Amino acid sequence: MDGPGGPSTGHFRSPPRRRDAPGRLTRLGSSREVGIAAHCVQCGRRTAPDDRFCGGCGAELALTCEHCDRPLASDAAFCTGCGRARSNREAHPTVRVGGSAPTTPGQEDRRRVSVLFVDLIDFTPYVEQSDPELVRGLQTGFFSAARRVIGQYGGVVEKYIGDAVMALFGAPVATETDALRCVRAGLELQRVLARFAPVGADGLRFRVGVATGEALVDVAAAHHGGQAIVAGDVVNTASRMQSVAPPGGVLVCGTTYGLTRGAIRYEQQPAVTLKGRSSPTEVWLALGAAQRRAPDREPDATPLIDREHELGLLVNALDRATRERMPQLVTVFGRAGIGKSRLVRELYRHTRAGADASLTWRTGRCPPFGENVTFAALADIVKSEAGILDTDPATAAAPRLRAAVADLVGPGEADRLVDALRPLVGLPGPTLPAEETQSAWRRFLLALAARRPTVLVFEDLHWADEKMLRLVELLGASARDVPLLVLGTARPELITRDPTWAGTIAGSLTITLPPLRPSGITSLYAHLFGQSAFSPDLINPLVEVADGNPLYAHEYVRMLIEQGFLRQSGRGWLLKKRDGLPIPDNVHAVIANRVDLLDPADRAVLLAASVVGSQFWPGAVAAALGQPVEAVERALRRLGQRDFVVELPASTMAGQAEYQFRHILVRDVCYQRLPRTERVARHERTADWIDALARGRDTDLAEVLANHRWAAHEIARTLGLDTVRYAAAAREALHRAARRAYTLHALDAAAHHTARALGLADGADPVDRLQLELLGAEISFFRDGAAFLDAGGTETLTDLAERLFTHGDVGCAARAWTLLGRAAWIRADRDTALGRLARAVQLFEGLPDTEQKADAYAELGRLHMLNNESAEAVAAASTAAGIAERLGLVEARVDAQITAATARYQAGDRTGVDELHAAFETARAQRLLALPRAMQNLAYVVCEEGDWVRSNELLTEAVELSGSPGLTTGYSGEAMRAYFEGEFKALLAAADAFVDTPTGRWDMQVRGLRACLRILRDEPVPGERGGSGRASGAAGRADRGRC
Repeated sequence: MDGPGGPSTGHFRSPPRRRDAPGRLTRLGSSREVGIAAHCVQCGRRTAPDDRFCGGCGAELALTCEHCDRPLASDAAFCTGCGRARSNREAHPTVRVGGSAPTTPGQEDRRRVSVLFVDLIDFTPYVEQSDPELVRGLQTGFFSAARRVIGQYGGVVEKYIGDAVMALFGAPVATETDALRCVRAGLELQRVLARFAPVGADGLRFRVGVATGEALVDVAAAHHGGQAIVAGDVVNTASRMQSVAPPGGVLVCGTTYGLTRGAIRYEQQPAVTLKGRSSPTEVWLALGAAQRRAPDREPDATPLIDREHELGLLVNALDRATRERMPQLVTVFGRAGIGKSRLVRELYRHTRAGADASLTWRTGRCPPFGENVTFAALADIVKSEAGILDTDPATAAAPRLRAAVADLVGPGEADRLVDALRPLVGLPGPTLPAEETQSAWRRFLLALAARRPTVLVFEDLHWADEKMLRLVELLGASARDVPLLVLGTARPELITRDPTWAGTIAGSLTITLPPLRPSGITSLYAHLFGQSAFSPDLINPLVEVADGNPLYAHEYVRMLIEQGFLRQSGRGWLLKKRDGLPIPDNVHAVIANRVDLLDPADRAVLLAASVVGSQFWPGAVAAALGQPVEAVERALRRLGQRDFVVELPASTMAGQAEYQFRHILVRDVCYQRLPRTERVARHERTADWIDALARGRDTDLAEVLANHRWAAHEIARTLGLDTVRYAAAAREALHRAARRAYTLHALDAAAHHTARALGLADGADPVDRLQLELLGAEISFFRDGAAFLDAGGTETLTDLAERLFTHGDVGCAARAWTLLGRAAWIRADRDTALGRLARAVQLFEGLPDTEQKADAYAELGRLHMLNNESAEAVAAASTAAGIAERLGLVEARVDAQITAATARYQAGDRTGVDELHAAFETARAQRLLALPRAMQNLAYVVCEEGDWVRSNELLTEAVELSGSPGLTTGYSGEAMRAYFEGEFKALLAAADAFVDTPTGRWDMQVRGLRACLRILRDEPVPGERGGSGRASGAAGRADRGRC
């Protein structure tokens, strides 16, 4: 480190000063070195050099000894630490870095700190050869010098250990320069202590080790130093770094190096294996201060400055979408806080300032990882359009949804859209395949644009899962001739995840926001200061510290205001000159400092809100904190005034204001501060509050609730606590979340929740566990039916059916038999399928109507119809249709009607033709999932009536509607074309090539046709075990294979 008068980086505030005479202060060291502002220990108010009492609380300012920094009593003539005489010019007020807020005694939190160890080398041989008084003098001088230097750089001496000193940086107040000040203190210690050795101790040298990491800190104790104020592996790391440091050197860990390499010159050392570690650790030797280079910084939220070009691109895209009816998909990329959301807000203001006030603007936000709520952004848009709140009862939500849909589409299509949208707003709905559901969702969004010009904003797409991303892409790709702008914001991580994002979609545009130029940052400060003019020596350091990142400028200005250096005067601002501006290493540290400076009550509310989530309600925060909601509301208003949180214009909960963290990083910093034991309690209390609101209705709060229950359990488990009290509630919440995700066809999310719930099922009620196992099996079946069955799925379902029945859960046992019947059906084993489905409906008899009961009867009717058992088919299908009608399940009702109509036609009842045509028209008008099946069955009927060309057209269209061919829609187009054209030789060749494919293996249509021709030619049928009898059975069923 450079001595007085040498080069300096100018990264710190002015250093502390000592009194050389009453009313006069002299700087310690260079005028450009570290500066520590004096503050009252009791209330944190800044003090003037000559103050003896605090102007904020009236407390007497503590005096400390110049030589060892030990606190002095007002009437003490000598220091009780070093024994030296006290004089007026030696005593000076206690000082601390940056100011602090009052803290509650015994308060602990988790925070990132830098720890310094300095040790005296070869002290034992010196003691053996020296007089005890010399040894005492050396110790006293070493400790006092170390304490003084550490205090100069804003550290706290945590403890003295033999001939070593441990210091802490980052408590009680965190700053963005904790690691840098720690290293600078280490360099200064080496400079000061090298000149300190007394006579006879010329060979004594010192080693310094520095490490940065997370620790649990007793914040109250850190105000004055003391034993055991910090705990964590970072302490062990710093101690072991010191033990391998070279004499006279300062050795730092990788984290410290990464935070300070722009301000300190380093030399990398060979990796070392520290004591107790199994792998080598990279280390660096600090050589001295270096001129700071402007590094690339993590961006954050910022006002719109110098973004005219990007805004113009958005305006042009909007104009093209609205005027030319050419849909546009625009993605704004930028790192956290660079101004993505601000740019979107500016476009919104542009639309409101224009002549067309009828434009629809809807926004949905993708929650961050961990609170991910399936399709939350889409749910936001739907609920906003329908005017539905999360607290609305089903009796209010349902008519609002239907009214919103009716305003967009005709009555023939409304039922289909309502059924698909119901799960998004927390209402029960029919179980529809993902393709049909998402098709209906896209139809709803496109209908918005068809009504009037529309902007759909999807914020934070980098948090979205694959299904949400594909939905947005497909929306952009499928939109045609509607005035629609789809606008997304995302961090660059999305491109890393999906390099081809929206790249092949016509009308797509990508905008990437770069850092602001110095002129832009200067303009930003002018805006923040109300156009007040400041001299270059005041504004240039602020421009430098911002480094092109508007959030840095915002956060630093806020800190200056809160510390009293920037205050409003009339319409302008006054900025006090201060020696040396601290340069923020990252936004995390800036926010951590702001949090430390809060009133303890407000800080507690902010930390509790971080547990609830990035968006929260006063009631939830009060529950998490265990305080009256009125006190929390007052604190949130104060936090809003200090720009930590913002109240949203509308709330999703009636009677509750809804708040949002000013930025997600604020929430992250606050959450990380909480000790894990407190996180457990607050997650549990938050979950209890949500559970009281959401019980009986599976809204998107179901997954939020599950996240809180799971977090409480997992954190308790990692702490070694008894998790019994958390397991049952977490299991129940996860089960509910899995069911809701399943209704939205988010099978991956449903499987994830189910797996977690099953992991907590040890010791649970046997029926609860079996129900979870059944749900998991059902999800696996529908995620990949072939893989599930090949892995023993049939045996799994059979075992579950038997055990559920044994334990008295007849309904779930019946559901298992329904799934078994479906499994046998897709494997073309109709006799087994018929028996299993008969068992299912037998068990369902006498039970209340449910969707599962209707499904069992529908499947049974379908199997009877395929076996040409018309009376039984009509009876079962009619029962299914009746149940669906009573439950309001349109899809299930139409599907059952298709079965009954087809069965009647097979029995020679011509009314079946009319009924099938009617079902086909209903399915077409409402775009139901049943439409492809209606087409297939109608194709069978018109084929029987002699119109083979129309039959082929219907079958082809059915496959196109269903997407990729599956077990019920996949057949060989080549074989069927040959069949309709009478080219039987070509049919056999195509059938032979097709039947051994994954789809063709179970395709009775092609297999039956092949068997029929082989029998007529008196040829063996390949692969048909059981001879001609089995082949004849396949041939006889061929005409019914698509029914």
